[in-house]
Amino acid sequence: MIADDVVPIARLLLSGAIPHNYERPAEWAERNIIFAHEKDPIKGAIDLDFSPHLIDPLNAWELEPGQGLKELTVVGPQQMGKTLTWLCGLLWSMVFRMSLSLIYYTSEPKAARVNEEKLEPVMRQIERFRKLLALPNAKTKECYRLGENLIYFGGVGSRISSHSARHVIADELDDWQDAEGTNALSDARTRCRAFLESLLVKVCTPRGTAKSSPIWREFLASSQGFRFLRCLGCGELTMRSCDISNLKFERTESGEVVPGTLRLVCPKCGHAHAESEKAEMNRRGGYRHNRPERLKTHPGFQFGALASNFPALSWQKIAEAQLKAGRSGIVQDQIDFDNTIRGLPFEPRKLDDTADAMLKRHTVPPPPESEILYRFLSVDTQDNCFFWVVRGLDAARNTYLLASGKAETTAELAEAWEAQYHCGPLTMGIIDEGGHRAAEVREFAETRPGLFTYKGNPRIGKNWKLSEEISGLILANPAHYHLQLLYLLYVAMNRGKNFWFVPPELPADYIAQLTSWKPAPTKDGRELENYVCPDANDHYYDCEKMLLVLLDFFFEKVLPLLFAQRMKPQVVRRP
Repeated sequence: MIADDVVPIARLLLSGAIPHNYERPAEWAERNIIFAHEKDPIKGAIDLDFSPHLIDPLNAWELEPGQGLKELTVVGPQQMGKTLTWLCGLLWSMVFRMSLSLIYYTSEPKAARVNEEKLEPVMRQIERFRKLLALPNAKTKECYRLGENLIYFGGVGSRISSHSARHVIADELDDWQDAEGTNALSDARTRCRAFLESLLVKVCTPRGTAKSSPIWREFLASSQGFRFLRCLGCGELTMRSCDISNLKFERTESGEVVPGTLRLVCPKCGHAHAESEKAEMNRRGGYRHNRPERLKTHPGFQFGALASNFPALSWQKIAEAQLKAGRSGIVQDQIDFDNTIRGLPFEPRKLDDTADAMLKRHTVPPPPESEILYRFLSVDTQDNCFFWVVRGLDAARNTYLLASGKAETTAELAEAWEAQYHCGPLTMGIIDEGGHRAAEVREFAETRPGLFTYKGNPRIGKNWKLSEEISGLILANPAHYHLQLLYLLYVAMNRGKNFWFVPPELPADYIAQLTSWKPAPTKDGRELENYVCPDANDHYYDCEKMLLVLLDFFFEKVLPLLFAQRMKPQVVRRP
């Protein structure tokens, strides 16, 4: 006798083997994908007529028998459907090409969150998967078992890396943190080798520059398909969705966008489109691939904010983001605009990379003492001495070099900490832990309120964060602040806001070390990200770089508290 509850379970599991009427992934998604989770911004069935830029990336999930490994790369801003391209494709494959799949997230908590808020709610709207999810052991902490489909998931470098899979998904690739001596993306490729045809899917918003963005390197290795809007004048695909320069508008006397004046202008025929035509331009849009011969083995798709029909990326908001990036003088605003609006790597533009011209642009006499609101110390620790700088901050967030020096001992450094600068005491400080001097530096900082220690760590997944293990230690991504300082030195134009100033007279050693990073003697060496320091004599440069970390911490965590306390106390105490 077979138990009464076994027969329906067996039928459900075996139903996956019954052939289905074939549908392409995008077609199937429109009929089956429904959003009903409480955190979904828009409820109901997916509407690819509203987001036509997702159709081609979805259909790229199709494989030809025996074709071997196929790779798919999708690049674009947040909240434009990058995750949908793998979520819908994966569910389609679970119907028409059942197999083992593997999803790499940036971390175990991210895996749990995305599964709970995105993947599983959509699966529960599909009757077959809803019934399979109700079976015993359908979900464990590392996998879903759904009939003939097995989906492993987890953070990069976790135990899931030992499994082979027909479909491997690399989610938010630029946020991955490889363990030393490993390459998780290469490992993901090896997971696919056991199958006659398999698919590696990579999706992400670019982070930082082309050199620092893994997803952009993957896109360059692909067919390089850029999403274009179609001109309703000449009828051609002439406007890339990432080229915000085609968006024209009038400004008020104060420099704001004048509502109602925005027009997207065709660079070929000059036809000016109103935003009311945006949906039609996108519906009739398409991808143009720079390397179409790679479409079969590695299709790649890039889209920018102009491909969005959602109000959050209206032309008004895009134009405001463009203006903010251009006038704020903050390199992070420029990076955010390129990464999260254009969907491209950040591309800094240099004015003049000679040291003399750079210093001349930044020279200004010290301002009146009353204009300096806060004063900050930054210390670079060496084996036998300390280099330090002090900068003052005004109301427009301009900073001024007030002093620099070299302390041979901690006693001399203590004198620098206690001194007055431009008629005022220090507000905060930051000091490099200095390798084997870490214990000595921490002890020095612990007895001085407001003095934080610093350690570079490119694997923290963000620009900076407070250490959870060591009180008063700020961890920071050194590559980010290195690029930010070079940008401030050689690119920034706005002398009235967020500008970096030095006095007319500077010590020779400060000049030499500040300008120690120079263009590399290569074809692309004049790009900021390719600057080199031939002699490693960059101690004052490192002081200035660490001071940018301290300022970010100050603006985000400290300044709001000072305002709440009516700007007092002036000295910030360590946690």
